[in-house]
Amino acid sequence: MTSHWSYLVVLFPIVGAFLTIVGWKWRRHLTAKARDYRRATGIVVGSSKGTSGGFDPAPVYRPIFEYSLDGRRFSAIGDVGYGRAKEEGTKVAIVYDPENPSVAFISEDYYFAPNIFLAIGTMFVLMGSWFTYLVFAGQMTSD
Repeated sequence: MTSHWSYLVVLFPIVGAFLTIVGWKWRRHLTAKARDYRRATGIVVGSSKGTSGGFDPAPVYRPIFEYSLDGRRFSAIGDVGYGRAKEEGTKVAIVYDPENPSVAFISEDYYFAPNIFLAIGTMFVLMGSWFTYLVFAGQMTSD
């Protein structure tokens, strides 16, 4: 006789599939948004200290970077926080909106959030499917 609780293990691959789809669509949205963006090089000029939010009180440092386009100087703050400040003077690859050059992102951080969704979702699908198989295969052989 199967326990009704054993069916909860099926939620892991379902949640994983949902997270994977959300991450994939989010990444496609960002790619479409950045299709016309241009690449440039920025220089880290400082860091903004804050918290990551949520339950983690540890400080994070979001890099402040500057870049020049056509003789005009722009400044922006990175979207992703790091456990320690990036060293001032470090060159970073950025992407910016040519329609509004004040909108810029550090290239390596642009897809960070959707990639996290994709990674966690894929892990949930794979591990959840494996655990589901183990639970239900074990119940079939014990009957």
